[in-house]
Amino acid sequence: MNRVSLDKFFTTLIGILILYFSLIELTPVLGTGFIYTMFISTIAIIIFIYLLIARFDISNVKLLIPIALYLILFLLNLNDSPEVLLFQLLAFILFFVCSNLYWRAPNLKILHFFNIFVFIVLIGEVLFHFVVQPGTTEINLLGIANVNRVAMMSLTMSYFSIMYTIFYKKNFKKSSLIIWCSLVLLIVLLSGSRTALISIVAILVTIFYWKKITASKLRFNMYFISVILIIGLITYIVPYASDIIPNFERLNMIAFDITGKELYSGREVLWKSAFELISRQPLFGYGAGAELKDFTNTTLTTHNLFLQILLQVGFIGLISFISFLLFIWQSFWKNKNNKKVIISAGYLMGIIVYQGFEVTLVLSSVWFSFILWIIIGIMTSFTKYEDQT
Repeated sequence: MNRVSLDKFFTTLIGILILYFSLIELTPVLGTGFIYTMFISTIAIIIFIYLLIARFDISNVKLLIPIALYLILFLLNLNDSPEVLLFQLLAFILFFVCSNLYWRAPNLKILHFFNIFVFIVLIGEVLFHFVVQPGTTEINLLGIANVNRVAMMSLTMSYFSIMYTIFYKKNFKKSSLIIWCSLVLLIVLLSGSRTALISIVAILVTIFYWKKITASKLRFNMYFISVILIIGLITYIVPYASDIIPNFERLNMIAFDITGKELYSGREVLWKSAFELISRQPLFGYGAGAELKDFTNTTLTTHNLFLQILLQVGFIGLISFISFLLFIWQSFWKNKNNKKVIISAGYLMGIIVYQGFEVTLVLSSVWFSFILWIIIGIMTSFTKYEDQT
């Protein structure tokens, strides 16, 4: 397979993009950056076309088919939001570009140093929240950043530094790895984000049970399908938990006494409203720009990626998107014994599980979405090359 490598200059550009997206995400007052996104889109599309020609292989075709169908549904249901298609297209192009590049030690080192700066900002945000604004869900140090988003940014973006520390840093020391893991855990705990904690559990379970998960290809695929089904089951049960689970209110009060938070977080109301809307237009949804706030009094999203996709492009769109994620997951089978692939698979599963409680892979979180697709692209790249050093 032909390798398309990055030099330090282009890696630095990608690092700047990640930093830019991070600051925009944490500081909405900077604006949407639509003009900059148009510029980035043009460059990304040119690179995308080049890579299609330079590295044509069947794995790319397999990934392109479901996502092409997903984007076609967006195009057919565009409504009055053309920027929705642009942002979604750019996210997938960033994934495709990063997944087809050959990532070496100098590349990860540059991203690692950019990540250090992002972590300084994240730690400042969460400490400000913990000291000045305890008990709220918003952080107002640099802008209006949700604590769940800050926690998940620290978790997912730690991927760059942890991969560099373990596999590329000269004279690897366990202390460096412990420091990074401790920083992530500190931010997550101070933020009080239960969704990020659930994602950490998903990452650890996937990594530590990897040999059992990959004992056979059937078990490997069933693990992914089981996670998706569990997310779906939780999504369906939560709005009606008080009716289904005996003594639920008592359990809710016990949870509040122990953790300071109720079992319910408000998602049950959002999900119930979403289900009612989806049941009216289940196949193709309400259009690419549809949001829960367009039909209800809330200003919030569905807080569930899969419900968000159902709302916008229906079951056809959801099946296409899940198929895309499944094909990404299946690509990890090829080099399943590669330690880089094992850690990447853990992070991927953590990101997927998080989508059951938030919407960060699609447009409700544009800038963080771009970062996540860059990360997933780099993960997928490690499945294609065994000797990335």
